[in-house]
Amino acid sequence: MSTVQQQLKLEQTAQGWDRSAEGYLAFMEKTGFTRLYAQDILDETLPVSSQNNTPKDVKILDIAAGTGAMSIIAAQRVKALGVGGSVLATDFSPLMVECIEKEIKSHNLDNIKAQVMDGQNLTLADSSIDFAYIIFGIMFFPDQQRGLSELLRVLKPGGVTGIATWSPKNPMAEWVINTLKKLVPQPTTPTPATPTTPPTPTGITLSLSDPVSIETVLKSSGFVDIKVEGKEHCFESTVDMYVDCNLDNPVLVGIKNSLPQDKQPLFADTLRQVAKELHPNGIIKINSLAYLTTARKPQL
Repeated sequence: MSTVQQQLKLEQTAQGWDRSAEGYLAFMEKTGFTRLYAQDILDETLPVSSQNNTPKDVKILDIAAGTGAMSIIAAQRVKALGVGGSVLATDFSPLMVECIEKEIKSHNLDNIKAQVMDGQNLTLADSSIDFAYIIFGIMFFPDQQRGLSELLRVLKPGGVTGIATWSPKNPMAEWVINTLKKLVPQPTTPTPATPTTPPTPTGITLSLSDPVSIETVLKSSGFVDIKVEGKEHCFESTVDMYVDCNLDNPVLVGIKNSLPQDKQPLFADTLRQVAKELHPNGIIKINSLAYLTTARKPQL
C-alpha cells in the first residue's frame, strides 16, 4: 500500500464532514440528486432481474456512504430480491453515520446498519463482501490507492464494486470561480507584493474525473473487467436552497478560508449573488455529468 504524508484539506477530514452533515442530509432529502447515480450503479451491478445470480445472504458494503444515497436503496433491493443478506453503511464522519441511522429508521429497514469506519482502514475480514460501493467519496480519500486496496481486500473473489466520481462538468465550479474573481480581483498593474490571481477551487473533487485516470488507478489496484460510463442527470433546485444547504460543505468552507481574512465574511453573500446572476429566475436546472465505474475482484 502507498503512504501519503501531506497536510489534509478540510474535505479530507471527518471534522469537515461532521460540520456539514445536517445540511447535507437536508439537501439530499430535498433533491435526492446523488441517489440518481447510485440507482444507476445499483441497477447495473445488482439488477432486480438478478435474483437467480445473487448469492444467498448477500453482503453489501457502502464506503464513504454520506447520508446513505446508496445504502438505503441497496437494502431495499436486497429485500426485493428475497435472497436474504444485509448492507453495512460506513463513513468516517460520526455525524454522517447518525444521519444514515435517521434514514434507516425513517425507511423502516431492518437489514442495514451504519458504522463509523475509515474507507482507508476497513475493519472487516478479507474476502467477506459480495458488493461494495463508493458513491462520490473516493476523490476525498487522502490516499486513494490505499482505499482501493482496502476495497479489493474485503471483496470476495469475483466480488463487484461500483464507484461514482464527478466529471469536470460541474456547475459549482463556475459559481466558485466567479465568486473568487469578485472577491479577489486581479490588479490591472501587478506588483511583486500583489497576488495576480485569486485562490483557485480545490482539485480534490475533480480527481478521478476522466475515464482514463479511473481505469488506470483501478487496474493498478488489481481490479479487472473495468467499465467506465458517463451518465448525466438533471439537477434541479432553487439557488437559495442550494446555497443554504451547502455553506457548511467542507469544500466551500476550505475555499472561503483560503481568502484574505477581510473577504471571508463576504463569501456566502457573493456566492449567492453570483449564482443568481447565472440563474436570474432563482432556479437551477443543469445537467451534471458523472463517471460510473464498475469492476470486479479477480477469481482465485
